[in-house]
Amino acid sequence: MMLAFSGVQYLLPFFFEGVMGYQTYVAGLLLAIPSVALMILGPISGTLSDKIGSRVLATGAAAFAAVTFFFISYFTENTSILYIAVTLLCVGIALGIFFPPNMNQILGQSKKDEEGVGSSIMTTMKNVGETVGIALMGTVALFTVVTNKNFNPNTPVAQIPMEIIVEGFAVAFVAAAAIAVIAAVLSAVAKDAPR
Repeated sequence: MMLAFSGVQYLLPFFFEGVMGYQTYVAGLLLAIPSVALMILGPISGTLSDKIGSRVLATGAAAFAAVTFFFISYFTENTSILYIAVTLLCVGIALGIFFPPNMNQILGQSKKDEEGVGSSIMTTMKNVGETVGIALMGTVALFTVVTNKNFNPNTPVAQIPMEIIVEGFAVAFVAAAAIAVIAAVLSAVAKDAPR
């Protein structure tokens, strides 16, 4: 899930400023929306996962994130700021519901005297996911642009047609949706944390 989210989060500032022409502070405010939603829903989701289990929450949230990333792939230079804000709010909701049950699921499988090891492995995998996600989504977006039949490698970056750039972002966002589907499947087949 971090692989998908971090890649999207990495690309969105470039999209907001380079494609949509937003000022940096507007892009920053938009990118704060998922974080605020995650902060609000995280404790609620964690409490809920202790009561009903982790698998259903993590699976549903990952599936919801996949749908949301797919909707992000429809962003263009003319997308309304309201659509963007609502979509980013949905990303934050999905992440806020996903991460606490997922962590509960992982740490619940650790023996009592090995919870520190389980936590460190989980944190390492989260960080690896972030790093790989940034590299992967950036590569997917760039590869899509340079392999477009209308792309001329001699064209200065500022003069590349906007539709080619938007297509590069869209393909990367669809890739994030596909990764979130994989996260949903893995969450569905994982053992639930003991309650």
